[in-house]
Amino acid sequence: MVESAPGPRGKAVAGGNDQGDQNNFHIIHAFFRDRFNNYFKSLQPAKYLIIEDSLVAVIKFLLSPLDENLQIRGFATLQDVQKIQGPPREQYVQIYIVRPELESVQ
Repeated sequence: MVESAPGPRGKAVAGGNDQGDQNNFHIIHAFFRDRFNNYFKSLQPAKYLIIEDSLVAVIKFLLSPLDENLQIRGFATLQDVQKIQGPPREQYVQIYIVRPELESVQ
């Protein structure tokens, strides 16, 4: 069930949790999950997925349920220095987030 955002007084806005909103949410979720899954299936050889720390929960939710055929060898966050530096021949897929407080994407 999709929870509606709280209104100005802290309570959920009336009508914000109707069936149409839930259907739209599930359609959007499935679309992005399928796009990510198709991309990860195309990776040869399998890669490590490095995610900006604030995105970990979002990406794990987006990819759920996790497809067993994905070419992902493992997950690491940007703070996990040991995994990021890893063996010199390792190849990674990096996902970044653009935050308003940052002036540029790094």
